Amino acid sequence: MYQQINLYQPVFRHEKKVFSALTLLQLLGITVLVLLGIYAGLRWQLAQVEHNLAALETQHVRLNQQIDALEQAQAGSELETLDNRIAQLEQRRGLLDQVLEELDSFQAPERRFSALLTGLARVQTTGLWLTRIELLADGGATLEGRAWDAQRVPAYLEQLGASDHLGELGLSQVRIDNGPETGGVRFSLSNRHADSTRLSRRADRREPTS
Repeated sequence: MYQQINLYQPVFRHEKKVFSALTLLQLLGITVLVLLGIYAGLRWQLAQVEHNLAALETQHVRLNQQIDALEQAQAGSELETLDNRIAQLEQRRGLLDQVLEELDSFQAPERRFSALLTGLARVQTTGLWLTRIELLADGGATLEGRAWDAQRVPAYLEQLGASDHLGELGLSQVRIDNGPETGGVRFSLSNRHADSTRLSRRADRREPTS
């Protein structure tokens, strides 16, 4: 006596998990909101820096005017006092020049970072999302994320290349790995250089569940 079991019945088959459309829309929405939040914070910081820079430049102009006025007013017994005053003002002007140079050097990477985040928020590919963004001060960049399948990564790269700011990144290093936990693939796009000062922002995501 024996019993035959049909292992090809539907109950014994492994069902492939597929992300629901609602889950993907929610994930894309959260990604955009995080990027926009980071961009808004950077814009606010940049506005503060620009405000301080304008105030310092105004003060710089006033000091120059005072120095010019004092140089023209030098005469008689007041000459020594005026010389000391001029020396103090010139020393203060030198300090302000240093501060202005430091502020100018700070603004450049912040403006570039804001432009790149704006570009990333606008470039979207269905079935693909970013889980990590790293930008380097020397122009290097690394983008990591997940996709339904590997074919979506080249399409995303093509969209990045068509963007004015993102196309300059030159993300030539591409890595694609399978994602056995939830299906799909993991990818990494990079032009990363060694020994660079990092200026990074990360957007970490919890793995979606179906």
